Order: sequence, then C-alpha cells, then structure tokens
Amino acid sequence: MPKSAPVRVEIPAIGVDSTLVGLGLQADGTLQVPPAGFPAGWYSGAPTPGERGPAVIVGHVDWGGHAGVFYGLHNLKPNDEIADARADGPEAVARVRLEERINVEPLG
Repeated sequence: MPKSAPVRVEIPAIGVDSTLVGLGLQADGTLQVPPAGFPAGWYSGAPTPGERGPAVIVGHVDWGGHAGVFYGLHNLKPNDEIADARADGPEAVARVRLEERINVEPLG
C-alpha cells in the first residue's frame, strides 16, 4: 500500500478502538508518547500501516492508576487481528504472532 497516515486502530479481541495522534522524536532522540491514557499514537517517522516496513503504533497500558488504551494487550492471542484505518480509505490489517515478545505481521 502507498504511504497514508493512519487515523484509527482497532483490536476487537481486546476492545480497542482508538483514534491516533501523530508522534515524532523528542530532542534527545527518544520517541514522543501520547499525552494521556487515550488515544494511541503512531510514529510519523516510520512506514505507515500497510506500507512495506515496520509501522510503530504506541499507547499506554495504564495512566495515572487507570487503564490506558492498550491495557488488555497481554490478552492478545495468536491470529488476533489489528486493523488500522488510513486517511486514504483502505484498512491495513495485521495478525498477532506471539513469541518471546508480541509481534504483529501484516496479512497478505
């Protein structure tokens, strides 16, 4: 798929449905993080979902003692789907692959 900003992430298996905010790098070279528990964000310096290469979607597990957007991440199972709606219309869909850490691989 061509480059197109992601606007929403959905992970039905754990009840995630979040808009996305664009994130960059801080002055020290570390990734910016979403400013609160919701919404999730995407790193605008990486490929976008659906493009060739690793897209980076980030979000908090907890925030100030409350569940964040990715609180249920530990409940993901192999083959659960992650869908990223893109500004150009089509969704980029990926499948969870569990190893020593959580990995996501594109479908198709």
